[in-house]
Amino acid sequence: MNETLEHTSHEPCLPPELWDRVIDYLHDDKRVLKRTSLVCKAWRPSSQFHLFHDICYYSPEQWFHDIPPILQFVTTAPHLAAYVRDFTFRSGTCIVWELRDLLDTMPGLKKVCMESATPLGPLPPRSRATPISELEFQDCKLPLRSFLNILSLFTSIDHLALSYTLLFRERDPSEPRASVHTLSSLPAIRTISAVDISIEHLHDVVERTPVGNLDTLVVTSCIQTWGEVNLFRELLAALRPTLRRLDLSPHMIDGKPLEMMVRRRNWKPEQMWKRMDLEQCVSLETLNLFRYQARSDIGVVLQMYLAACKFAPPSLRTLYIRMQKLPKEPYSPPPGYDADGFWDDLDRTLLRARSDLAVTLELCDTAPNVEQFKAFVARHLPGAVDRGRLRLTEKILIGSTIQVNMEHTSHEPCLPPELWDRVIDHLHDDKLVLKRTSLVCKEWTPSSQFHLFHEIYYDRRLSILQFITIAPHLAACIRCLTIKSGPYSMSELRDVLDTMPGLKKLGIHHSFYPLGLPPARSRATPISELEFRDCHLPLESFLNILSMFTSIDNLTLSYIILFRAEDIASEPPAFHTLPSLPPIRKLSAVYLAIKYLNIVVQNLTPVMSVDTLIVSLSFRRWEEVEHFREVLTGLRSTLRTLDFSPWFIDRNNWTETVVQNREWRPEQLWERMDLGQCVSLEILNLYRDRAQSNIGVILQVYLAACKSAPPSLRTLHIYMQALPTSYSTPPAAGYDAGAFWGVLDTMLLRARPGLTVTLEVCDTAPKVEQFIAFVARHLPGAVEQERLRLMEKILIGSTGD
Repeated sequence: MNETLEHTSHEPCLPPELWDRVIDYLHDDKRVLKRTSLVCKAWRPSSQFHLFHDICYYSPEQWFHDIPPILQFVTTAPHLAAYVRDFTFRSGTCIVWELRDLLDTMPGLKKVCMESATPLGPLPPRSRATPISELEFQDCKLPLRSFLNILSLFTSIDHLALSYTLLFRERDPSEPRASVHTLSSLPAIRTISAVDISIEHLHDVVERTPVGNLDTLVVTSCIQTWGEVNLFRELLAALRPTLRRLDLSPHMIDGKPLEMMVRRRNWKPEQMWKRMDLEQCVSLETLNLFRYQARSDIGVVLQMYLAACKFAPPSLRTLYIRMQKLPKEPYSPPPGYDADGFWDDLDRTLLRARSDLAVTLELCDTAPNVEQFKAFVARHLPGAVDRGRLRLTEKILIGSTIQVNMEHTSHEPCLPPELWDRVIDHLHDDKLVLKRTSLVCKEWTPSSQFHLFHEIYYDRRLSILQFITIAPHLAACIRCLTIKSGPYSMSELRDVLDTMPGLKKLGIHHSFYPLGLPPARSRATPISELEFRDCHLPLESFLNILSMFTSIDNLTLSYIILFRAEDIASEPPAFHTLPSLPPIRKLSAVYLAIKYLNIVVQNLTPVMSVDTLIVSLSFRRWEEVEHFREVLTGLRSTLRTLDFSPWFIDRNNWTETVVQNREWRPEQLWERMDLGQCVSLEILNLYRDRAQSNIGVILQVYLAACKSAPPSLRTLHIYMQALPTSYSTPPAAGYDAGAFWGVLDTMLLRARPGLTVTLEVCDTAPKVEQFIAFVARHLPGAVEQERLRLMEKILIGSTGD
């Protein structure tokens, strides 16, 4: 079982939300999504969300009832119908109420497309209408009444798109148009797009639908007769109070190219805008005009588009003109056309236009055609171009092969670099996989190397200086450096650290006698953590290493020995403090002799700003408790958090030696170390994680800290582990435990209201329950009145340790 766990622990695992983002980038690759939906249950919802995001229902038989088969599908799998956002119905003739039943099964539907479909029939008597973002009719031929019935299936439509759609009335053509009644349940529409649809049909749609909220009209249709221009004027009259944006592409009039029409002497560029009465659109802010085809004369079209400024309403802020398919040859006006006179008039019109009206001309074609036409415009409209009244922008097209290549590569699943970086971040502890990802492609190399070289170990058998000199970009990735070597010089250590600008943690393990002083021009830098472990070094060298940094957030000392270089055997006296020593915020001492911790604090007191002290010590003599009092004296003004684990006294267990003394009291330890001198202490954490000493005596000692605690103490947290199986054995001969329990219970009841005392018990469930009963029996008042809060952490089996 252990081998299996060790084997699976190295498998790269990403959080579910990151897998969802990865699958999101495969949204247009149905083949891959089908495979990912079968990988595991966690991937199935995201895969199905994109697989069924848009569905198209198509039946090759033009049968009257084509919807019921898909109704059977969504009824069988309603959870899949909930994923549908885009539904395309491409199935000939259907009945409106069947279409309504189908749409009701898709609560998240955003877009409906009727392609080559003809829904017929009336609405159901109780139709449940819903809002929708987009409704599109493409290549449809249907009665106007059925079209309106479909619209009434929705409460609101953000975008109504009509493409190549023919609407007709089921009546006598001689009957007036007003006889077709408007449905009262038609939805509000915000945007209408008409692509190659007759102006008459568009007029019928606008006339019979609520257009009180319509603010955008996009028309890409040929206005072929002056009668259609007049009809478009009526259309604008219906939209005049709400229309804010109008997109037009009017490139033909009278069924002939413009150059055929401009030969008439009475032709003027502004004639079309005057006839359609553009000024009546009192809310119009944006007018976009497009020229996509090359059939009409580009000079005449540009003049007509710019002439819209003359009849634009005062509300217009932007006139945007986009010209595409520019001529390759130098432009020449049609024969008999007084182009120069119109150019001069337009130049003056642009110069006199309102200052808040921005006129932009965008040219989209290959570079030679764009440059040629820009020169043409600048030559005929010099004043408007020079003074910035006509802004010229360009969009260069690079050949036709680019579009083919883009279509070919669009189906390849591609993730953005920042998402690949997040994926690689979750592999930070798998060096084998990181070595492989660093060789996949150049985009993956930086993130892979960042984690590969995030932490390195330096041994004198390896030439690290040579390595980082050859690859300085890898040294910039290093955040944690651990030095494992014998004697080395300070200059060598300084040179290594200077090559790592991003270093956050430095560990010095198994090092002895670093010699020399730091270089005279040492470039000191801040560091998050500095750790000494299993080191034997002079105090002077220790302080010199500290002086290499401007600040140290956490200084950790584990199993180290400090001595005076001149006399190793003598007791180390105090040394002069170096002026360049850095401030330290957190000091951790693990299994460190009290005398060495005292030496460190004494020599760092002038620059000490320690607010957290973590100490795991074994007090073997009462003299060591006195030394620890001196440590607290050096930190009394700044110390806020003290983590303490004192588990031995007098070289023997407390229960066998110390507590047999008649003068022994649980608070004696705290009185000797003078805990009350720490005037800024707010948190005191006490731990018992060994089973060698009697747990009852230990708990009494820990609780007795309340007596000697300073007034600033707010939290006393006691953590007890390795609980005994029985509490029947007394702690020691002659030890009056019952009296002490009564005193402690009274002390907790009388403790300051601002002091919170918490006892956290960690072991298996039977031991925890037994110990909680033991505490509740000996401290009934404190437990019942919640002056002592009990917390438990259950370990399941022996593997929990």
